[in-house]
Order: sequence, then structure tokens, then C-alpha cells
Amino acid sequence: MSSLRAWLKRLGAIAASYLVAVLASILISMLLVTLSEGLGERDWSLLAAVDWLSLPVWTLALSASALMVAAPAIFAAERLSLRRWFYFAVMGMIAAIVIDGSLTTSIDGSGLAPVHFIFAAMLGVASGSIYWLLAGRHSGHLRERNPA
Repeated sequence: MSSLRAWLKRLGAIAASYLVAVLASILISMLLVTLSEGLGERDWSLLAAVDWLSLPVWTLALSASALMVAAPAIFAAERLSLRRWFYFAVMGMIAAIVIDGSLTTSIDGSGLAPVHFIFAAMLGVASGSIYWLLAGRHSGHLRERNPA
């Protein structure tokens, strides 16, 4: 396999893994919020009320906005061959908190509750872990095989 083909394949794996991680964080948040509202009243019909058709729009919007934070972290991981789960979990958490804090504001401008940022941090750790499972474990392996 040529070097260009290997790099293009790796770039495709990175992009696909990133989109899957963002989609997973959106799904997790939608399900947790929906289930937490439905479990209090024993109303499971809320799962049917979720707007599942908006998932592609949310995925594209969130992945585009989070890319400004995630791209340098992914580039550093590829360049420095960082493969530890902890690195991707922390970078996912930082990206989620930064994006969540910049995209959401309270109506009165007083700021969001700390619980909101804790929830975003947990989603970030989950999405960083999913990215690590799909692509992060192999960060920088092309640099090690083809030293230049």
C-alpha cells in the first residue's frame, strides 16, 4: 500500500471515528434526558417523542463546532503518537465543556448551573472514549512504520 493511500485511509478512519463519537454523545444525552424525565412519571412514551430525524443536523452542527477544539488534540495525538485512553477522555471532556459553555447561555445571563457542565464533561469523556476505541488507539502508527 502506498504511503499516500495509507494516509488517506487513516484520515478517513479519523473523520469517521470523530463523527461516530459526536453522534454517540448526542444519543447519550438525548436518551439520558428523555429517560430522566420519563422515569419520574413512569412514562416511557417520551422515547417515542424524541425527534430522531434531527440527529444528522445536530451531529453536523456539533461536530463542526467541536472540531475547533478537537482538531488540535487529534493532530497532537497523531504527531506525538499519543495512544492513552486518558488523553482522549480528557480532551473530549475539555472540548465538551468549551463547546457547551460557548453554545448555551442562560436566559438571564447569570450563567449555567455547575451540574450542566458536569453533564457535558461526562458526555465528553464518553465521546473521547469512543473515539479512542475506534481511532485513538492507533494514533501515530503510520509515523512509526514509515520513518522519514
